[in-house]
Amino acid sequence: VNLIGNLYVSNGMSAGNTPMEARTQALSEIFERHTKYRIIEEGLCLPDVPEDVINRYPRIAASIRALRCAGFGILVKDASLGGRYPVMNVTLLHPKDQGCFASFGAHPRLEVALERALTELLQGRALDSLAGFPAPGFDQTEISDPQNLEIHFVDSSGVISWQFLRDSPDFEFVDWNFGTTTEEDYAWSVDALHGDGHEIYIADFEHLGVYACRILVPGVSEIYPFEELEFENNSVGNLIRPALARLPELSDDECDELLDLITELELADDRLVPVLIGLAPDADSPWTDLRIGELKLLLALALGDDEAILEGCTWIAQYGQRSEARLKVYRCIADLAQLDAPTYFEPALALLYGRETLEQVLLHLVQNAIDASPEGMAVFLQCNVDGINGCIEVIDTGTGMSAEFMRNRLFKPFVSTKPGGFGIGAFEAREMVRTMRGKLDVESREGLGSRFAVRLPLAAAQPLMDSIQGEPKPAGSTQGKKVA
Repeated sequence: VNLIGNLYVSNGMSAGNTPMEARTQALSEIFERHTKYRIIEEGLCLPDVPEDVINRYPRIAASIRALRCAGFGILVKDASLGGRYPVMNVTLLHPKDQGCFASFGAHPRLEVALERALTELLQGRALDSLAGFPAPGFDQTEISDPQNLEIHFVDSSGVISWQFLRDSPDFEFVDWNFGTTTEEDYAWSVDALHGDGHEIYIADFEHLGVYACRILVPGVSEIYPFEELEFENNSVGNLIRPALARLPELSDDECDELLDLITELELADDRLVPVLIGLAPDADSPWTDLRIGELKLLLALALGDDEAILEGCTWIAQYGQRSEARLKVYRCIADLAQLDAPTYFEPALALLYGRETLEQVLLHLVQNAIDASPEGMAVFLQCNVDGINGCIEVIDTGTGMSAEFMRNRLFKPFVSTKPGGFGIGAFEAREMVRTMRGKLDVESREGLGSRFAVRLPLAAAQPLMDSIQGEPKPAGSTQGKKVA
């Protein structure tokens, strides 16, 4: 099943009112993608469809006229490759950004195939969103690359060759029509594939009361090349899933082995971890948008590998698919990793990662306190001023932590008392307080609760203390505030 998923993805899957209708649709999809890939890969040029043929179908002709009146260049082409395959093409040329979008549709009846090509062109798009497609290309090697073909499979927005736009087609136009009933449509499709020497495998699914099928045509319906099974096999997730399932329990040696394995497998940094390992996380879970690049960074943080930390932070900054607060944390970590003696730069670090950073630290600590407390129990923020130092405490009466947990696991990435959490809050909080020349102290007893104390130079702590207390307090004073 996994081999099928790797090679064929969803190609050839369909549902319908009747078995013949669903099977015809599945085979039409296979014809469409196989023919489209060949046209793009070989840089073929297709013949134009005469206007009198288009005008047989008034609704289609009207849609094409409307697109042309809106200023778009619209080419309607016969993609049957000389009458062999039931495929049509509609290509849009954008005069403002010179983008080119080639849409294909397939069905044994020419009208249906042409309508599908036009529908695919406009699917989910308004006229003002038809910009942004790539311009035609000259490098046929790049155009025929599997990565470009994959983009055409996903949303048809890959690059098209200039050869495709020639006015000297490689085939004559054929006014084809291969069926008039659903049964004829299916029979012709099967005969056409058998005539080319291909075998057809059909799996029927009827147990939900709606007929659905999956059809495989080896040598025709593959989406990805066989060679990719070596380095893009979906089952590669099986190799890292056991370690990820016990992430909080991994020793340093096991974290190191997992990082080495991910590197050895050459997994793309932007690959989603839950998709790779077959996990369906909750929408608010930290697993939801975790990617390989960030996983490698978190492993490097757990190991204290400065080189790998810097590499991961650089990737995160370039990729950018994180909240601004999260990106700021990683920028701070990257700066710390590159400074030989961070203490010499503490004033500048405090200015760069000042009050907002402290607010984020408190947000981590307060949220953790709320999560650890029984419903209805209070969580307090308490401020103390002592000479040149300020202290902000987060106090809860929740579950508390054991001495062993605080000593060996509290400030280690991936360790968490919350199900599904990465446990990076306390680790980040401590590192960010350090950049501000401060210290994070923890006291806790199981069953009684915890006290997190952020101690900072008063100049760094005072602005946030004032906002908590409402007004400045003299040295030696203490004031608390209930936050939950």
